[in-house]
Amino acid sequence: MPKEDFDKLSKELAGIVDELEKGEVGLSEALEKFKKGTKLAERLDTILKGTQQKVELLSKELDGKLKRQEFTAEKEE
Repeated sequence: MPKEDFDKLSKELAGIVDELEKGEVGLSEALEKFKKGTKLAERLDTILKGTQQKVELLSKELDGKLKRQEFTAEKEE
């Protein structure tokens, strides 16, 4: 999945979280937003796990050994 799609999904999830935190939506709408947010979070998690696997596979190809390196994301400041 292209980075733009990941970013788009992340922004959409952040928007849903902001709306729910404000508490200005009714219960029914909040439940629907919560469900959508849960699905977005699951999709984002799947994308990140797939990226982690790709990074691990690339490191194996580069050094020519069957060595597993853990993926560690750098913290944004």
